[in-house]
Amino acid sequence: MRLPEAIMELLNVHATVHVISYTSIGRKVIQRQNPPVVVTNEKRKSAQDIANEIMYPNEPWEEIRRRKIYVILDTDIAMRRQRTKYKAETIQSEKWLASLAEETGGMMVLASSEAELIEQGARVAGEIDAQYVVAYRPKRPLALAAEGEFRSIRVASRRGGLQIRARKGYVARSEKR
Repeated sequence: MRLPEAIMELLNVHATVHVISYTSIGRKVIQRQNPPVVVTNEKRKSAQDIANEIMYPNEPWEEIRRRKIYVILDTDIAMRRQRTKYKAETIQSEKWLASLAEETGGMMVLASSEAELIEQGARVAGEIDAQYVVAYRPKRPLALAAEGEFRSIRVASRRGGLQIRARKGYVARSEKR
């Protein structure tokens, strides 16, 4: 099944989609592990460093190396491009999934840490547990609906302070099916 057909099927069965995304955590980890420039006083040992340590074991080589400041540049351009592409794709997918969740009356959660991911999972579970089914009689009967016709609805509360999350509408199915 292709993506457009899968989305149509979701809409046809009136599924509510909730999304818990870890993409922002992934982007943070990649940025932290692979910064483009690093300034440090620690240097990887070279063959010369190892030879010096063997030849002159009484010299304070660690201290000598720490007296200097090293600038490390990420010159792996292909990997940087791949990371940039990954970042752009995850941001685009977040927008797409947020739209799908909103359209179906669900919610999108972007966690910024592993602990928040677990916490938000519990929030989504509570949200699912607190769902209600609301019925209404349409002004135009379903028998007159064209196959696949989208009918917009708006759910509101007379009581203030409530947060209502509802789908934007539904796909009308004729009773001829």
